[in-house]
Amino acid sequence: MQRSSATRSTFASLACAVWALGCSSGVSTQARHSVTPAQPVPVAPTATTAPTAAPGQPVAAKPRPPGLRLNDTARPLGYQIDLTLLPQKEDFRGEVEIELEVLEATEVLWLNATELAIDRAHILIGDRQVTARVIEGGEDHVGFAIDRRMEPGPVTLRASYRGVLPSHEEGGLFRRKEGDFWYIYSQFEPFDARRAFPSFDDPRFKVPYQVTLRVDKDHHALTNTPVESKSELPDGMKAVRFKPTQPLPSYLVAIAVGPFDIVDAGTAGRKNTPIRIITPRGKAAGAKFARQATGPILAILEDYFDRPYPYEKLDQIAVPSFLGAMENPGLVTYHQELLLSEPDEDTLWRQRGFAGTCAHELAHMWFGDLVTMKWWDDLWLNEAFATWMAAKTIHRWKPEWEKDVDMVKSAGWAMSSDSLATARKIRQPIASKHDIDNAFDNITYGKGAAVLRMFESWIGEEKFRQGINSYIAKHALGNAEAGDFLAALGEVSDGKVTEAFTTFIDQPGVPLLRTELQCSGGARPRLSLSQERYLPAGSTGDRTKTWQIPVCVEYDAGTSTGRSCTLMTTARAEIELEAATRCPRWVLPNSDMAGYYHVEYSGDMLSQLLDKSGNKLTVAERIGIISDMDAMTEAGTLSRSEALAWVPRLHKSRNRHIAASTVNLAKVPKEYLPGELEANYARFVRKMYSRRAHQLGWQVGKNEADSTRLLRPRLLLLVAQKGQDTKLIAQADTLVRRWLDDRKAIHPDLVYAALSVAGKRGDLELWQRFYQQARTTTDSKERRRLLYGMSRFEDPAIVKKNLALLASDEFKLLDSSVLMWGALWNHKTRGMAFEFIVKNFDSLVARAPRFAASGLGYTAAAFCSVDEAKRAEELLRPRIDKVQGGPRALDQGLEQARLCAARKDREMASVAEFLKKY
Repeated sequence: MQRSSATRSTFASLACAVWALGCSSGVSTQARHSVTPAQPVPVAPTATTAPTAAPGQPVAAKPRPPGLRLNDTARPLGYQIDLTLLPQKEDFRGEVEIELEVLEATEVLWLNATELAIDRAHILIGDRQVTARVIEGGEDHVGFAIDRRMEPGPVTLRASYRGVLPSHEEGGLFRRKEGDFWYIYSQFEPFDARRAFPSFDDPRFKVPYQVTLRVDKDHHALTNTPVESKSELPDGMKAVRFKPTQPLPSYLVAIAVGPFDIVDAGTAGRKNTPIRIITPRGKAAGAKFARQATGPILAILEDYFDRPYPYEKLDQIAVPSFLGAMENPGLVTYHQELLLSEPDEDTLWRQRGFAGTCAHELAHMWFGDLVTMKWWDDLWLNEAFATWMAAKTIHRWKPEWEKDVDMVKSAGWAMSSDSLATARKIRQPIASKHDIDNAFDNITYGKGAAVLRMFESWIGEEKFRQGINSYIAKHALGNAEAGDFLAALGEVSDGKVTEAFTTFIDQPGVPLLRTELQCSGGARPRLSLSQERYLPAGSTGDRTKTWQIPVCVEYDAGTSTGRSCTLMTTARAEIELEAATRCPRWVLPNSDMAGYYHVEYSGDMLSQLLDKSGNKLTVAERIGIISDMDAMTEAGTLSRSEALAWVPRLHKSRNRHIAASTVNLAKVPKEYLPGELEANYARFVRKMYSRRAHQLGWQVGKNEADSTRLLRPRLLLLVAQKGQDTKLIAQADTLVRRWLDDRKAIHPDLVYAALSVAGKRGDLELWQRFYQQARTTTDSKERRRLLYGMSRFEDPAIVKKNLALLASDEFKLLDSSVLMWGALWNHKTRGMAFEFIVKNFDSLVARAPRFAASGLGYTAAAFCSVDEAKRAEELLRPRIDKVQGGPRALDQGLEQARLCAARKDREMASVAEFLKKY
């Protein structure tokens, strides 16, 4: 699963990046179990476990349901699922038949079920069918009991039930309206299959599923496998029966129903797998790029794994108002705006975003689907692998996209998350739903991928590939855990890898390497290394951690470049620079930026490296160096003024990655700029970037290089907003007012940038135009863009209107949440937004979808003072436990606020001294 290139523990990034696409966050209402009045079940879910009954004796009353995981008294062997699904209705009916094996004698069969009303149930033992008594099991379980204890052996459970089809959720089965039509979709990861059918909703249970869907005769019905048969039913209905799946965990079952358009994308791969793009009615033209890109991506993945795509078909389906994508075999779901775009509205960012997400989801067909983790503590075996593999795949398909540079950037973002004292381990024990929710974060995805890349570089690409393919071959159609993967790596390496690898997955944190070049007498030059945990200034974390780190160093060796490597297993080490015949003019302590660690340079090593390496460094390496500079600024070993002093030396680079990276160095938080310093800072930004921004301008020329188009919005936003460039602001305002009448007035690359600039200084008349169009459009993409534009306004009176709309039911919270996040992350209105969140906390929780609700805890990160953090904790702590994943998000938000306060206290004086020159 990929969640819009952002993860839930880094909710500040998610809010800034995802809300621009109109996605949302939130949680569900309290889940419930019920039975029909004809079968009342007077059971207290908290009752103690009954004593074991002797053979032939009645079942004891009031058994206690399992905890987070089902016990091992039974296991499923296969499912038959029959659902009646009508998108215009708010509920559905279902029947399930589960063949299972009782492993230990038991009075009650416990399954997972949430918000399902069980109408009747039977248990078949041999040729004897017995009516089952249904036992309430709280939020996540339902029990089935008969008048005798069930002994080990085969059993069949049959149940008829009813469930709900919410339109505000994106877990279980849910509805969406696009244009004039309703549709049904599913999202079962991590534990929402139980909302669609009673199940063993645990990834260790992989079995075949056969699904029958009863739907309107004019609707398409879809699931993981091709259609086996169709039959007409009364009242304008039809029954569509699908072929059985290969063994799957419950979270990978997928369902969709509605009046879709279906785009044939041909066949691809070693088995000529049929590919289709499934769109809401009238959206088929938007599938053009997906149709072109999917086949080549699939073929590259098959080549890497040296085995064909494991499933019979590959449908990719667009889901309106969906937060990301999901790797259901045979039926991959995507946020609609990620999968589809009209050709004349398409952007390079959207195309690259889709390609990377497609590669991620299709990599899951091997990592996660064919081989599935046994439990959620090894989610990284799914998500880290898919993230790492997606980057490799896109780099092979489109090397001009410079995905190698993006890999370094992604590692830097992961290190930022990992620098928090509250950061998780990659392989974090799972004891609650909070832990499962928290596992879908930048540690699992980004850090996991970076660590894989580091060890691939250390072992060698081909040997690493052999270990991967051995792992997949051994565990295909089954489950695996970390030890299984590390054993496969051990078979193709020298045996040291397993222990070294575990130091990165079984403890949190980023290593910091302090480096010093040793050149004395006639001895061979050496690089001295020491390691500790990297922490930002003001952190309360423990620095005294060590790792076993693969370290490779590049250095000047006269007419060539030398390279020396070691596995650093202790707190201190030295690397002999074997190819150097004299003291090197420059040394890069992280060759190819493959290592997952930050570097602190001693003396003049940093300036020597940047000034004297010439063209010896790759773009990716230069980006990594700038990332280390940013990290040292956060740590306090490089002052903010020293970092700003590097901007004039780097910002003119013609490479868009380097130019964009200097923007991070140039950014100064508003809190550091009291009084006239804000004007000084604006002049500094204009002096550095204004000329280039004006050369690029708000118009996109024909046949422009991709690098120019990708850099333009970044620089325009910086100069217009931070640089307060009145000409660019006026141009944006004019363009946006035209755009409200003619959507072709702004190039698609620049719509969000222009909306952001114009909105910040927008008046009530402009806001009214946005609002009127947002409330009348039936197109979800248009609505999200308009609401995004509204969210950029800074006038407190207008922000008050935005928050009032959010509190109303005029827009679905899925779309309108951007109004809250826009106000929260603006220093002028964040107090107003936070008070709104506190006042309406319970309502927001009740109205929002479950997945990203932890973001309500992360709202504390918007502040930058100890007092504000204290107050945020006092107001949020009593409420956050009810929000899935919320406690850790609050802890991290508070930590961010306190770190910001510490940086501000430390850096304001040096920033002021630097900016006085401008």
